[in-house]
Amino acid sequence: MNGDSTEIEFLVLTGRFKEAAQALRRSAAVGAPAFESFIWLGRIEENRGRLEQAEDAFRKALSVAPASPLPRVELSRFLEKTGRSAEACELLWETAEGSAGELNRLLAKRLRGGFSGDAGKNLYALMKFSMFRRVFVDILIEKGEDIDLIEAATRADLGAVPRHPGARILLAEVLIARGRLQDAEETIVPAFGAGATGMGDSRIELLLGLIERGRYGPAAERALLRANVR
Repeated sequence: MNGDSTEIEFLVLTGRFKEAAQALRRSAAVGAPAFESFIWLGRIEENRGRLEQAEDAFRKALSVAPASPLPRVELSRFLEKTGRSAEACELLWETAEGSAGELNRLLAKRLRGGFSGDAGKNLYALMKFSMFRRVFVDILIEKGEDIDLIEAATRADLGAVPRHPGARILLAEVLIARGRLQDAEETIVPAFGAGATGMGDSRIELLLGLIERGRYGPAAERALLRANVR
């Protein structure tokens, strides 16, 4: 659904909801997974302001693919947005806990050169969701995971930024959690460069988190201003 999802996303962002729904039906007709179709339906309804219908679609996505983390994360994002943070956090916890173990295994293999560049792609994709990141990093620290290993491996992955922008997001969150704000800022700044892709609103959320902690250096300011001009 990659090409279709790009088209649907563009139509939703530009407010062309009727066309987005038509593109979604075409995608479903050629075999897109049902849970992805329900997720996009939920996003369309959410952007139209029809919150009850949006929640129903997100819950249908979860019901048809209960083992997939994406419907759970998407529903949690929606619940948080609509003021039900406790329910959202509870829904996310199990998914984030399982992902923490998966990350540790994947990154250990990464440092040994034991898996391809696409390994961990689905896990990294979840990092664009701010609430998932917060729960995920909290679990890593609470469980006493090897944060040094995670930092080293995500830094190694940044040689393939176009494939794994989630590695940059995760690394920045880990550095913020460890109180290394300057390092976190240096990690985020390239995400505002020309041609940087895959971080969406996450780069702004991370930068705002640094500003709230009193960190907003000249390099970050210049990068943000240049991105705004573009």
